[in-house]
Amino acid sequence: METVEFGKPSLTSMRSPTFSIANFMELSDSIGSLNGRIKQDSAIFIA
Repeated sequence: METVEFGKPSLTSMRSPTFSIANFMELSDSIGSLNGRIKQDSAIFIA
């Protein structure tokens, strides 16, 4: 799922690689923590 989302920023990385790479790192970090939170929330919700 996430790899599909990560395909989008490639246009921006053409123009400004370092900025996009930094953005990408922050993005994947926040997505990781968000996924963790969603899994916890949904587990609580399902239970």
